[in-house]
Amino acid sequence: ADQRGQARRAAQAKVGLNLTAFDVQKGMLLDAFRALTTDDTVRTNARALADDLASLGGSAAAADALEALTT
Repeated sequence: ADQRGQARRAAQAKVGLNLTAFDVQKGMLLDAFRALTTDDTVRTNARALADDLASLGGSAAAADALEALTT
């Protein structure tokens, strides 16, 4: 249910594209994939985002935070 919002945020962060179902039906998915995997800005932004997320502790820290909410 949150796919549209996630796509919009990925596009805003310049780490992804915001394709509609119509775009995919028109065959734009492969071109979009190629654009993402060859664009240096996207690759740089994706690496920076990955580093930021890793510095937060990754999935283990997220699981600990969720567990702390339930105890």
